[in-house]
Amino acid sequence: MFITESTIAGCGKTVISSTIINNLWKDYAQDSKASIAYFYFDFTEEQKQNVEGCLRSLLRQLSAKKLPSVVKALYKQAQEHSVQLGLDALTDTLKAVLQQAPLTFLVFDALDECKEVKILMKKTAEIKRWELPNVRILATSRREPNIIETMDIILPQSICLQAALVDEDIKTYVKYSLRSDGPLRIWSGDAKAKQEIEEALVDGSNGM
Repeated sequence: MFITESTIAGCGKTVISSTIINNLWKDYAQDSKASIAYFYFDFTEEQKQNVEGCLRSLLRQLSAKKLPSVVKALYKQAQEHSVQLGLDALTDTLKAVLQQAPLTFLVFDALDECKEVKILMKKTAEIKRWELPNVRILATSRREPNIIETMDIILPQSICLQAALVDEDIKTYVKYSLRSDGPLRIWSGDAKAKQEIEEALVDGSNGM
């Protein structure tokens, strides 16, 4: 599945992906056959901006329960020859690991914050071409044309988070807070104050 957000950053895609990851851990934490790996691209951290960092992180996470023989062989090769592993070697190893796993969930957040978008799109398409029925993929991004064009083909199931829709969720939450035992409950008996609070919070949120 592919989740995008409108042109306004902060509409909630990272919150959604984090929630999905948490739920996956709750549902599959005790399942020895299921694996979960995720990567958050982040423009504030250099190591979280490139494809190599992403692949290394995925392999590290997928090796947490049990070290696959292909990962062990890759590490041995790098140690013996004192070489820096390239993208092709990392990609081939990831494929082998995914082929061996009964069920794997991969989550990629904020594709638009990757500095190597063209390479990222190529690698994502490659993973999809493997046609592994045991692999589930979720990706999120802002609606960047170069990403949308590729991901609409790779992951045709997509959801677009629009500010107007997020505003409705915020409004629902504010109304609930005014009725519950939270700090806003003191205004629950004042209809005018409630209306002003709802409007101010929703307008000020601007879809975030």
